[in-house]
Order: sequence, then structure tokens, then C-alpha cells
Amino acid sequence: MEAIERELREAMIRAAAPRVFRDRLNPLDCLDDHSFRQRFRLSRRGFSHVLHLIADDLSPETARSAPLTAAQKLAIFLETIGSSSNQRITALTFGCSQATVSRVISEVSDMFYSRRSDFIKWPTEEERNDIALRFYSLCGIPNVVGALDGTHIKIMAPTESKDSYVNRKSYHSINMGAIADIDLKFIWVSANFPGRADDSKVFRSSALYRDLCSGRKEGTLLADNAYRSENFLLKPILGESRTESETRYTMAVCKGRVVVEHAFGALKRQFISLQTELRLGFQMQ
Repeated sequence: MEAIERELREAMIRAAAPRVFRDRLNPLDCLDDHSFRQRFRLSRRGFSHVLHLIADDLSPETARSAPLTAAQKLAIFLETIGSSSNQRITALTFGCSQATVSRVISEVSDMFYSRRSDFIKWPTEEERNDIALRFYSLCGIPNVVGALDGTHIKIMAPTESKDSYVNRKSYHSINMGAIADIDLKFIWVSANFPGRADDSKVFRSSALYRDLCSGRKEGTLLADNAYRSENFLLKPILGESRTESETRYTMAVCKGRVVVEHAFGALKRQFISLQTELRLGFQMQ
């Protein structure tokens, strides 16, 4: 409580100074580059690029006398998920109500979810060839398109089906499955399962799994032993009785698979709320 109260006092002090949204200013114009990146978790150029892609989907609330612009909504969303601050802190800092912050987070989240296939997609044949060459340079395994793993996103205990969200480490979470390419870019993500679900179930329940099994999508994946063996999935060989060639193979798989762990680490460092606790309402899709 003391920490929250201290944050509130500091936010109220900041509120006395000119704020980003008090006069409905564009956040791109109000901060130096370093402060901008710290606050919104993207460079100024990165923010502008994302805004260009989504601006038409975040239309102003025309019933309001001073509606929030798309830039302001994106900035509120990024600052909220990019920090561990209480929504009341964000509201004070941005000169709006906590209810407005909550609505903006829901609106922007829903927008990104509805457009997820525009941002997270299986690579084309040309892209797969490039990715495979670079994975081969990294670990010596041909035809690899990505590394597969799961990570737990801590959440507040939901009001319904609480027990299904308790993971093996005894906290409430969503088990997010993902595949990252050689650039740590996610080419598949599933956040549809509660924490009790195991990594293999998350993957096997996906449309991508069915497409890979049928041959509609191509590419070899690297994974750990939480996953079932598949003709398109390589995982380490366990046991002390491995041959020398099996040991080399296992080391190669592990060397390539680590990229997905790096991708998860980068994501959670970028958006701190993903490594603390999501305090947002949500529904499984």
C-alpha cells in the first residue's frame, strides 16, 4: 500500500506540470527520445510505425467534446502494459479517469487481437529459406523455421474456473505457446489456455499444428521434451547412454532452440506487466 500511495503522490506532483494529454497534445511532440522510449517502450520511429498501421482502427469517440486520438490511445496502452504501475497512476499522469484508461486498454487490446494475423504470421517460402539458412549457420540443422516453447503470464485470480489457471508453480497464469524465428520474431502465438494446460496441449490444439501435420504449412521446429515427437519437430535426446552423434545432435537442437527463450525474455523486458502480474480483465477466445 505504501508503494502505491507513494506512486500516487508522485503522479499528483507530475500532474501539476504540463501533461502529455492535458491539452490533448501528441505524445510524439512532448518528450525527448530517451524519455519517450522509457515511457512508451518503443522508439519514436517505432511508435509512429505502429500508429500508421492501426490509426484507422482506433477512431476517436465522437460523442466526447475532446476525444482521445489514436496516438493518445496507443500511448496509454503502451505505458500501462510497459510498466507495473496501477491504472490510477496512469490516469493521473495522463489527465484522464481510471475508467478511461481501462476502456482504452480494452479497445486497443481487442483491436490488436482482431488484427493478430497481420502481425504474427507464418513465413512465406522465400522467408523460410532465409530463416533456415541462418538457423543452419547457428546450429547446423537444416530447414529450421523456428523454435517452439511456452511461457506463463501471471494474472490475477479470475472470478470463474480459478483452479484451472493455477500452474505447476502454484500461481494463476495463462500458458502462452509461441514459435520464434531466428530474429526473435514470433511467427505463431497461442494465449488461449489457462496455466494448468501443458505446453504440448497448447500446441496440439492449434490450427498450426493441424496444418503442419497435413503438410499445408512447411518447416522444421526445434523444441524441448515437453512436446510429443513429430516428423516436423526435433527435440533433444535424453539419457546418459547417448552416442557421440546423438550428443552432438542434442547440443545442436538446444543451441537453436534457445532463440525462443531469448524472445520471451525480450518480450517481458519490453512490457514489464508480463513478468509481474496482469491486472486486466480478459476472456479466453
